Amino acid sequence: NLHGSLATTHSCAPMLLVNGPIRKELDVNCSSNCFGQGRQANATIGRALQLILTNVGGAKPGIMDRSTQGSPAKYAFCFGENEEESPWEPFHVRRGFAAEDSVVTAMPTEAPHNINDHASTSGIGILTTIAGTISQPGANAIYCNAPIFLILGPEHAQTLHRDGWTIADMQEDLFKRSAVPLDQVSKENQVSYEEMERPLVNGYYPMTPGPEDIHILVAGGPGKHSAYIPPFGFTAACSVRVAHV
Repeated sequence: NLHGSLATTHSCAPMLLVNGPIRKELDVNCSSNCFGQGRQANATIGRALQLILTNVGGAKPGIMDRSTQGSPAKYAFCFGENEEESPWEPFHVRRGFAAEDSVVTAMPTEAPHNINDHASTSGIGILTTIAGTISQPGANAIYCNAPIFLILGPEHAQTLHRDGWTIADMQEDLFKRSAVPLDQVSKENQVSYEEMERPLVNGYYPMTPGPEDIHILVAGGPGKHSAYIPPFGFTAACSVRVAHV
């Protein structure tokens, strides 16, 4: 849904996630400050895509790109998974690629939302904080069928793994506990969601179509922070293998 994500009033930008050996070959930042400045590869790849969308695709602000406020992610949004510090299989392997494959995953998303939890010492405590952060009545995810991304910092990931949480376990837990209760949604939006046939499950609106649509991976460096990346909506995360030439 490229045109929809470029012409929307939403603040989305194309997120690029890099997996596999090419992360090292290009020096893609997967650790501390992976969403920020300081690494040429992340900035160059993300900015190159934005320039193509603007100058070739015509997504110029105020003309095709009608975003109400925009987002810093519209300048460049490219990072790599910190596979070396993840206690689980890398994201691309769970999507059916070989570990030695270099893979890029793309999806229109919002900029990352920080999840700060310094106090929780248990996996369930961290997941409680994460679920509360994902549960947002004002997010597109509440009415747009689309996956979301949860980027765990290595410290949070290690605590969750220590307590026995698998990716599937976390997906099931967060799917249930991140749903938005009906009383947090305006009457007008309730009518709109009903017209869109958005499911209402026991008085709650799920934030994704199903548990498997909560994409979980590890990135970042030391510190008790993680990030939630909400979607634009009505689209999927597309992963492709990068050919070496």
